[in-house]
Amino acid sequence: MRRVCITRAEPGASATAARLIAHGLEPLLVPLSRIEPVDALADDPADAAAFAVTSANAVRAFGAVSPLRDRPLFAVGDATAAAARAAGFGDVLSAEGDVDALAGLIADRWTPRDGPVWHLRGETAAGDLSGALSALGYRVQ
Repeated sequence: MRRVCITRAEPGASATAARLIAHGLEPLLVPLSRIEPVDALADDPADAAAFAVTSANAVRAFGAVSPLRDRPLFAVGDATAAAARAAGFGDVLSAEGDVDALAGLIADRWTPRDGPVWHLRGETAAGDLSGALSALGYRVQ
């Protein structure tokens, strides 16, 4: 049986392992990082007019510390959008892509006059969504 090394953090590592087993492969879990949600937000998101999310983990972490679900949420992809819906967000749009696609979706559906966009993310993120939106005149938290 072929072994496959999985380096991603939980909860994604176990889900990936299950898919590999279903394909007759032997997963070896060796996470190189871990997800550690913070207990509180650095700032109060009450002035957020919309949320932009680049990680399903960020949705879960935010959902654990904030009851806010009544604002539009722009998700980088379908898995993140599904996590947002599961967390109780009703107005969810998926960019079905990467950070550039997400910036494009926000620019198409939201204007800087509509209010500040809160980017929910981890300490390290791929791409520069805040920079891209700020360059277009958005206030990004």
